[in-house]
This record gives sequence, structure tokens and C-alpha cells, in this order.
Amino acid sequence: MESPAPEGLRELGKKFNLLKGRDFRAAVRRIQRHNLLVVGSFIIGLEIDEPGIGKRIAEMASQYGVDYLNALFLTPLPGTRLWDQMKSEDRIALDTFPEDWKYYTLTFPVARYKHLSPEGIRK
Repeated sequence: MESPAPEGLRELGKKFNLLKGRDFRAAVRRIQRHNLLVVGSFIIGLEIDEPGIGKRIAEMASQYGVDYLNALFLTPLPGTRLWDQMKSEDRIALDTFPEDWKYYTLTFPVARYKHLSPEGIRK
């Protein structure tokens, strides 16, 4: 699922999720009919994300009817294009290795996100 916004899905290159007629609620129900739980994973920290993104994600997950919500922070990893881009923009907040590796769990904000302050992330 990854983003509640079409712009976020485009940013991530999730063309499949943008196909016309995609009905995530129906897909979730179809999976659940087979007694499988559905985990909805979303990313916080995309370029389009603004304060309140956590609430939007929770609302979207509820609309889809997922059983569990998995919200993770956009985490640039060394050696990736995302790392190179964010490093060149001085947006990597934690880059003292090996000490900072403990924060690279996807559940801790290690970067400075475009529209989210450290306080804004929590809203």
C-alpha cells in the first residue's frame, strides 16, 4: 500500500497500485476470506508527506480493512540512490557509523524529511 496519496505512490514508482479500478478494500476482503491476516505497510517521510500523515495513513488502513498497520519511516541506506540524494541535500540526520546503525530499523527517523519536522512526525 505504502502511501495514502497517489502522489506518494508515483514518488515510489508504484504504478501497479495506481492502476485504474484498483480496489484495495475488495482485495483485502478477498485475502481475508481465506483466513489470512492482512498487514498494511505504509512509509512515512515521502517528499509529499506533511504533518498529519500518520492520521491519514491510519484512516486509509481502516478504510481498506487491514488487520494490522505497519508504518515505517523512509530510511535511506548507504549505497542507495536515496542515500546519495539525501546526503547531497544534507538530509541524513544520523550517519556516524557504526554507532548509528542501531537506529536503522525503519522504525526510527534517521533523515530530515522535506515537510516533517521532528515534532511534525509525531502528529
